[in-house]
Amino acid sequence: MMLPKVYVPGPGFQEAYSTMEMCEMIMRPIVDYLQNKVIVCPCDTDESSFVKWLHKYTNATVINIGDEDVNSDQTRTIMNMCDLVITDPPFDTRVFDPFIYYMEAHHINFLILGPYSRDYRNAVIREYKC
Repeated sequence: MMLPKVYVPGPGFQEAYSTMEMCEMIMRPIVDYLQNKVIVCPCDTDESSFVKWLHKYTNATVINIGDEDVNSDQTRTIMNMCDLVITDPPFDTRVFDPFIYYMEAHHINFLILGPYSRDYRNAVIREYKC
């Protein structure tokens, strides 16, 4: 299934934003699982499509951190208390790899959406069943 194109702010800009349509297509099949959860969106602000979608379609407690480093002690403390981490990070491997390794080492459930063009062959990523 092909995802709709994301909004990319301009040439040379590293960050892309997921649309509400993408969130709907990706998260609608697991909406029942998301109910009554504490969900952390460590890369998102109140304006994020993920945060808006979660507030609109679930009764989950959504914590968006946005301005904090995803590998900071504060973010990790919050992630340890949640049921699920959801994000679509624009990370390079220097940020992404420690983020993933930390969640795996601490058995934190996560849903991370990444670009098809990213080479994940060396990453420690497994499919987790809800």
